Amino acid sequence: MLESPKLPTLTKFQVNLKSLLKQVVIVFLGFVVLLLVTRGRLPSSWLTLYIFIAVIFVAWDEYRQNRNYSKVSKQAFELTEEQSNQNLEPLISREFLVALLQRSIPEWNLWRQQTSTEIHLSQVNLRGADLSGANLSGADFREANLRETNFDMAELQDADFRDAHLSRTNFYEANLFGANFSRANLSEANFSKANLSEANFSRAHIGGSDFSEAYLNEANFSRAHLSEANFSRAYLNESNFIGSDLSGSDLSGANFSGVNFLGADLSGTNLHEANLNGAKLYRADLCGSNLFNTILSYADLTGADLSEADFTSTIVENTIFGENRGLTEKDKADLISRGAIFRKSPDSDVLTSMRS
Repeated sequence: MLESPKLPTLTKFQVNLKSLLKQVVIVFLGFVVLLLVTRGRLPSSWLTLYIFIAVIFVAWDEYRQNRNYSKVSKQAFELTEEQSNQNLEPLISREFLVALLQRSIPEWNLWRQQTSTEIHLSQVNLRGADLSGANLSGADFREANLRETNFDMAELQDADFRDAHLSRTNFYEANLFGANFSRANLSEANFSKANLSEANFSRAHIGGSDFSEAYLNEANFSRAHLSEANFSRAYLNESNFIGSDLSGSDLSGANFSGVNFLGADLSGTNLHEANLNGAKLYRADLCGSNLFNTILSYADLTGADLSEADFTSTIVENTIFGENRGLTEKDKADLISRGAIFRKSPDSDVLTSMRS
């Protein structure tokens, strides 16, 4: 027989302290309103009545919270006990999961430790909810409304966000390893310092999002819309950007070693001091991009549009060029003198060194 799950002492203290602070603030604000109404001349009869009402309010609020907690704890216990007795995954309603999440993240995390129940939250509305620090690994958020939701430092490994609405959502320092954001709307979302290695963003709308200092190794951004996104100082080794739109994005100081940019739109991007060692930029659009102090060693820029691109101090040792729009003969000669290699034609495997 299972014992009813109990909150740790520290968690109970945190929940009770939060409730007490809320009650104090409400009672204080009510008292201030009374003073304003009476212009500081509060009759003793009014004061006595207010104290009586305040006591009733605190008692009612405590009763309500204890009743809700008992109800949620009882449901969680009954579901956990049923799962243990039948060795089956219980069917938990989305309403119950949402109620527990919105009540207390410490209680939610404790419950997650005590059950292996799959978290099905597809199509739920958690817009603007504070889910910071929540353990939501493997959760199903498909088509959910999560606009402006706070997932700060949350555990979201292998979570499913396909087709979800996540504009202006905060994922700061969250663990999103292997998460699936395919076709999701992530405009202006914050992924700064998050772990997004092996995450899937294919065909997602991510314009204006912040990925600064994030870990995105082996992530998939194929055909994603990333215009004006911020990838400054991010780590993106071996990631996939085939056919993606990165126009106007800030990629400065980022590590794009071995990244595939086949046919990607990188026009107007800032690649200042970015590392694109061994990157595949075949037929990519780099028109007007800033490549000052960019590392392009062993990268393949065959067929890329380099019109108005700034190659000042760019490292091009063993970088492959060929049939590039926007390069003058003078530009080619300068690049060759710095170690570049030119291909005879975009589809040829024959490399021709034009070094003098």
